[in-house]
Amino acid sequence: DDKGDIIVIFKELPHEYFLRDGDNVIYNLNLSYPEAALGTEVEIPTLNGRAKLKIDSGIQPGKYLKMREKGIQHLNSHGSGDQLVKVNVYVPKKLNSKEKELLKELKDLPNIKVQA
Repeated sequence: DDKGDIIVIFKELPHEYFLRDGDNVIYNLNLSYPEAALGTEVEIPTLNGRAKLKIDSGIQPGKYLKMREKGIQHLNSHGSGDQLVKVNVYVPKKLNSKEKELLKELKDLPNIKVQA
């Protein structure tokens, strides 16, 4: 009586909001330029619902914020991975005339202009 092995293959499907990195999850957060410059509080999805996250003024694009223990449950130990929030600054593709005018006023001000 020969008993065979069962091979089980798991396929991890892409998540609507998160990328996986081990037991950590990565969420891409898009902020407007004013939100990034002035700071804000945002509500973002986590694996266990929604959470508020404070964004400090002057945050730079590409920065990662860590939300401890908001990731995936460790398989053989206590605790969970973290949720990493990657900050992106949204640049609009279209502007109306009022938005263009305001941005033209801002672009040459000393704290707005890129310093070489």
